[in-house]
Amino acid sequence: MKKTGLFTFVLIIVVSCLNEPDCYQLNNDAVVIDFKIIGGGSDVVQLTSIQSPEAVVIFSDTASRIVLPLNPKKEETLYTLHGPQVDNMVQFGYKRQVQFVSEECGERYYFQDLNVLEHDFDSVRIVNAIPAPTPLPSDAKNIEIYRCPTTNLMYVSFNAETVVEGITSDYAGIILPSPGATLKDFLLPLNTASDSSTYQFMLGDSLRTLRVRYSRAKKTIADICGEQTFLFDLNADTTVTDLTVAIVQDSIHDLPIRNLDITP
Repeated sequence: MKKTGLFTFVLIIVVSCLNEPDCYQLNNDAVVIDFKIIGGGSDVVQLTSIQSPEAVVIFSDTASRIVLPLNPKKEETLYTLHGPQVDNMVQFGYKRQVQFVSEECGERYYFQDLNVLEHDFDSVRIVNAIPAPTPLPSDAKNIEIYRCPTTNLMYVSFNAETVVEGITSDYAGIILPSPGATLKDFLLPLNTASDSSTYQFMLGDSLRTLRVRYSRAKKTIADICGEQTFLFDLNADTTVTDLTVAIVQDSIHDLPIRNLDITP
């Protein structure tokens, strides 16, 4: 599983000669963004790069929070957040003022009335319309970005690292196409249109079976998400399963919580 952590992305757009640290701290150009799950808690997203028309910074990390600077030359800034599977965009609008501070510091840029002009996330909420200074105050937060919960990912843990040649299911087909992968903690998709999902594990020369049964309930937690199917009462069908399975958590959560412990 990916480690949850605080990741700060800082891209400094240099537009003046504020060389003194105290002068630099006068600018409040930082937009602090927290990622959230609708109906849940904090989210963790994987990003491969964040791009604006001014610059591109490449990285690969997981983030529950990012910090993006505003462009002081305009009253809008566009960012594209690239991930392994999907890209998203967000465009900020704001008002800015140029204020003379002193001979030593020169001018400062003061930003206010922050808003989101356009985005393609599930939901966005403005928490504080005054961007933050740098270094960031401990309570700094401007925007919360929400996504609809994923309701069908089961968290499975082997009791020890295990070499798996492949995993297939009656629902999603091939799950692990790369042979010889070493797995300990991983996610398996459950079929929300059925009361059970069956998996075939190729462990060396041995083919082992896991069938999981569960109950389903349809709920609408937010209009933007529509009606979703939530899964609970997970249990292993012992008439088919030939692995040793212990149920740790019998309902599906997002972010995932360990559901099954398996001894191959």
